[in-house]
Amino acid sequence: MKKLQAYPAGDDDGFTLIEMLLVLAIVAIMSGFTWASVEQSSPAADVKRAGDAVAIYLEKVRARALSDWQSYSVKFDRKQRAISSDAVADRLNWPENITLVAVTSEREASAREFNIRFNPDGSASGGNIRFKRKHSIYSVNVNWLTGQVVRRREF
Repeated sequence: MKKLQAYPAGDDDGFTLIEMLLVLAIVAIMSGFTWASVEQSSPAADVKRAGDAVAIYLEKVRARALSDWQSYSVKFDRKQRAISSDAVADRLNWPENITLVAVTSEREASAREFNIRFNPDGSASGGNIRFKRKHSIYSVNVNWLTGQVVRRREF
């Protein structure tokens, strides 16, 4: 009598090393996508995104003031949560979940709005703008002497 085998002779059980590495690579790529989507919705990422957008906007207005040899202001409207300027057509809004705190020249501020003015000689009215959400703070500083826009994360 002949014995029956569960598997025909010559078939291997398990996976090869290449198959295992391929599965691990796919899992790593998928976890990277998941991590990126979670990271973008964090409070730190939100304030950084808002701060970077405002810093770029301020730099555009500064460049326009220097190139046109004319003073331009950036207006921050607290009630409408809007940022606008007569130098560029764009208008920015900061999200409801982010608090904006600003320190600027007394002459450039009122209860409803404040301004940062860029002069054609490179100087500015100066100011410090902080975006806050939970424990995350991102700051954008405008130097009054040079008009330079500097951004940094605060701890």
